[in-house]
Amino acid sequence: MLQLALKVTEVELELITDPDIYLMIKSAICGGLVQRHALTNFTAMPDYRSDLPTSHLLYLNCNSLYTTCQTYPLPVCGFRFLTDAELLEFDVVGMSADSPMGYLAIRWKPTSD
Repeated sequence: MLQLALKVTEVELELITDPDIYLMIKSAICGGLVQRHALTNFTAMPDYRSDLPTSHLLYLNCNSLYTTCQTYPLPVCGFRFLTDAELLEFDVVGMSADSPMGYLAIRWKPTSD
């Protein structure tokens, strides 16, 4: 399927040769948010414990994220880390939604540190 899409669109994918960039992107791929068991502790609960920190649960139901993501262009080349100076100047609010340049914003620690 991917080969057909590449042939029809005539897009050429750049090979990611930097292992840190590859590992960062690979580690950011996830299949969804799942937590099977969680406990809360707040005053309305029958088993409330005042000696423990207060905690609550938040249930998020996000529909159609996968299909929505498919409507945006995918990165195909120019994979690199921003320099420290570029990070200081980076303004996510000022980014245009239809900009030809896109960014992956992932909090990640490289393996070399």
